[in-house]
Amino acid sequence: MRLTDLCLIKKVDGTNPLVCYGEVKTISGSCNKDIAIDGHDSLVKGEAKDILSEPEVLHFISTILVATNRYEEARFISQISLRNIEYDKRYDLFIIHAKEIWTDEILDRLEGYPLDQRLINFSTKIVLISQLRELIDGVYDRSTTATKALINSMDKQDYLQKTYDSLESLVVSPLRF
Repeated sequence: MRLTDLCLIKKVDGTNPLVCYGEVKTISGSCNKDIAIDGHDSLVKGEAKDILSEPEVLHFISTILVATNRYEEARFISQISLRNIEYDKRYDLFIIHAKEIWTDEILDRLEGYPLDQRLINFSTKIVLISQLRELIDGVYDRSTTATKALINSMDKQDYLQKTYDSLESLVVSPLRF
C-alpha cells in the first residue's frame, strides 16, 4: 500500500468537494538539492496502482471511518473514491528544511524538471526552521519518555488484540455503499 502523507477533504454546500493530496519532505542535516523533485515524484508514483487515478488513501480513510461507526462520512469518502461524486483536486508539496542549509537551487531544479501534468493545481510550500535538527531531536526525546510511561500503564494483551483487529479490518475488500 502506498499512501500520500496528507489527504484533506473540504466539503462546502453548493460546490464540488475539494480533495487535497500532500507530500511532506523534511531536511534537517545535509542539503539534498533534489528534495523538491523527490517530493514531486512521491506524489506521482504508486506501487501496485497508479496513485493519481486510484488513490488508496481514500479507501484507507473510509475503512477507518467504518471501523469507528462514522458511516455517513465513510459513504461520502467511498463515493469520491468510486468517482460517483464529482470533485476537485489539489496537490501540495511541503518542504520542511533547516534554514541554515537552505538554497534556492532546490526550487530552481524543480522548476527545470518536467512536472507531471496530472498534478492538478500543484504547489510547493517551503517552511524554513532554524535549528531544525535540534528541534526534531528534542521531540523524539520527549516522545520516547511519554511512550515508555504509556506502555507501562496499559494492558498490553488488550492493546495487541485491538491493534490486530484494526489492522485486519484494513485488508478487507473495498467498501461499497
